[in-house]
Amino acid sequence: MKKILTFLILLTLATPCMGAVDTFTDSIAVKRTWLNGFAWTGHVPKDRAFRWGKEVEDRIDGTTSTTNMYFTPTDTEPTASEGRMYYDKSEHKLKFRNASAWVAIEAGSTGNSLDGAYDVGSAITVDGDAVTLTVSALANNAALSIAQNDATNDPDGILITMAASSDGNALNINGVTSGTDINADNWSMTTAGVMTWANAETIDNATDDKFEFHSNDKEDFTLDLSGTNIINFSSDTAAVTLEFNALDKFTGVESITGDAGADFALSTTNSGTFNFTIAQAGSGDNELRLTSAGTAANAIALTASTGGVTVTAVDDIILTCASSTTGDDLVG
Repeated sequence: MKKILTFLILLTLATPCMGAVDTFTDSIAVKRTWLNGFAWTGHVPKDRAFRWGKEVEDRIDGTTSTTNMYFTPTDTEPTASEGRMYYDKSEHKLKFRNASAWVAIEAGSTGNSLDGAYDVGSAITVDGDAVTLTVSALANNAALSIAQNDATNDPDGILITMAASSDGNALNINGVTSGTDINADNWSMTTAGVMTWANAETIDNATDDKFEFHSNDKEDFTLDLSGTNIINFSSDTAAVTLEFNALDKFTGVESITGDAGADFALSTTNSGTFNFTIAQAGSGDNELRLTSAGTAANAIALTASTGGVTVTAVDDIILTCASSTTGDDLVG
């Protein structure tokens, strides 16, 4: 009996916060009374007051379950003791008290917000299937929208950290068969692998081993990596000049071969005292060779249009004509 009275007192104290629970088997409204008081008969099977009090006790301590519980909405926070709960009338949220603050544990009539869940904890351990966001067919919504408003500290909008030993993709986009996979402020990428930049210039990898660079109004060219030990440059717009501007040096070049059906020239347009030098700079038994397989009378021609030709050597200068045909003599 003492235990029952104790729980009745606790129930009375809880009344301002908790208005009602499920319908009880033995309602207090149909208990037997004596002089307008509780009738505790001591006969448990027939004592409604006792059975009602026991049912209250069982539901509070979890011995039996309840399908719903009503909290009287209020804008007055209860005593800030850890473990207490109440329903916030203005925010339309059920809140509980942790060690230091009131925390919303579910969204109410204001909408489907995850802010209350974030207050409980910001980390999700995905130990089963992937977290999936699904947009219905005609919803016309983005599946996920991220707004980064911290302009003071400039943090990242999205941060993906992969395990050092992982071979997986940090970002894997399974887009539609056509259209745009990524659309940024000044560039985009289609499902076909075409990147478009701010001024409508594109880089295309639609063909395996080939990268095509497209101008919106000028020349296009292709970088072809499909050959063995060779990189091929070509142009869809018949461009014939590759200009290096301030690029002053080529190093490690073994040979330069011209087109078989066209003239090949190495030239400079410098005026003044600038020199154009072809040199064998290495020491040892090396040679600088000018050779020609041509059959013309001037198969090798050295021409100075406005000046002379100087040949200087530390050792012998040998001019040899191997032909014995008349007219093919060495003429000085």
